[in-house]
Amino acid sequence: MQEMQENAWQEISALGLAKDEMRRLLLLPLTYVAAASRRRDLALLDRLIESSADAAHIDPEGAALAHGWLRETPTPSQFRCGLLLLRSACENNEGTLTVHDLIESVLWACSAAQLDREKVGRRYTSVSAGARRAIGELEAALGVEVGDLWSDVMEELGEQLPRSKNVIPSHMETLPESSHLGRG
Repeated sequence: MQEMQENAWQEISALGLAKDEMRRLLLLPLTYVAAASRRRDLALLDRLIESSADAAHIDPEGAALAHGWLRETPTPSQFRCGLLLLRSACENNEGTLTVHDLIESVLWACSAAQLDREKVGRRYTSVSAGARRAIGELEAALGVEVGDLWSDVMEELGEQLPRSKNVIPSHMETLPESSHLGRG
């Protein structure tokens, strides 16, 4: 396992990450979903990175790295290695990272997915097929189930949960799955 982590650190060092800056890995899932999105509204994604970095106590240089990852997307191998290291660090409480941090990171990735919606007729989907697929890949890589996570968030908020005025029609349309994020 140690050798695999050393190889992963070598792979992601090209992203500007060092072992003593592990908190910066928390922004990688967000950029992973952004990379899978068809419409990448960089201004909104930049704001999401800023708010996420602030919430995670990530230094401005770490946020700047994530802004760069939006513009020069990491390779599939760099993403895999970074996600492996993030999961391991959070599960083992390394470098001040905890499972709580991992969950927050996935929530930020879900927020990035919501920025990429597709139009179906006169309506929009909640997220695009590419973003939905990326969230599924994050679930597998990080061991976090988004459906259960949202359920937990809603249960914890209880009466504090804002109520939507949107009406959800009983005949929801679904999109067929199509292409997916390439692997290298």
